[in-house]
Amino acid sequence: MKTPKSRTETVTGEWPRNAREVWRVALQEHQGETFLSLRAWYRNELGQLCPGKDGLNTSVVHLAPLLDALVEAYRIACATGLIQPDEARDGL
Repeated sequence: MKTPKSRTETVTGEWPRNAREVWRVALQEHQGETFLSLRAWYRNELGQLCPGKDGLNTSVVHLAPLLDALVEAYRIACATGLIQPDEARDGL
């Protein structure tokens, strides 16, 4: 019988995806490695949040280029009127 592997998770952000799901960003340590997780979580029949299949798990070595790409996507979306700029993020 297999024993569960040790896993720790630090949630860094969470926001609604829709009425039943949330997006969650976390750093996860698993078997001595740290991963970035951006995953949709859903509520089960007991109302507990469970990880869904939609999302991204990748090594933290990809965090800096991913952040750069997201900041650029945010700038373009604001500049083209796709979203309204958030005053709290004016420095991006």
